[in-house]
Amino acid sequence: MTTTLLETAEQAAPKQELSNVVAFALSLLGAPFISHKELHLNSARHNGVHVSGENYIRHSHTPVNPETGFDCIGFVGYAFEKSIGLHLPRHVVELFCSTNEGYIGQVRLVEVGLNKIMKGDVLFFTRNSPFLPTHVAIYAGNLQILHSSQRNNGVALTPLEEMVPRLLAVKRVIYQA
Repeated sequence: MTTTLLETAEQAAPKQELSNVVAFALSLLGAPFISHKELHLNSARHNGVHVSGENYIRHSHTPVNPETGFDCIGFVGYAFEKSIGLHLPRHVVELFCSTNEGYIGQVRLVEVGLNKIMKGDVLFFTRNSPFLPTHVAIYAGNLQILHSSQRNNGVALTPLEEMVPRLLAVKRVIYQA
């Protein structure tokens, strides 16, 4: 008999916890969008770094909040951290690769099929690459996703069917017991 990942010392975040993530994320509907670049520029300016043109700090851990706005990964991370205390990576690719690289802190994600999707699962989307994600969202149930996007000018609830052509993967949050 083989042991699955979920039968080891790991476990999926309980459904109630993931429902709490969705409920909290829904409370952020309408929060403004801010691009990843603008977050870094604001951080650089706040820290007294001179910024000109396209030069800005990459890979900083810029805080995000509903007043300043969210990029897609900032929104997902904020929802998980503030609702159930799980810290997610601040970069979409890093979060996406957490299944291959082990735990990032106390969290990793395992891929599930679209037919097994449940509230609180994390969805990854791509625009040009068949392998790397460019956008991330939270499944809200009822075939809806919660995400922050420039197109929607902030945090919005969008029908999943609009995004399915770009869907790269659906992943479930797993935490270390």
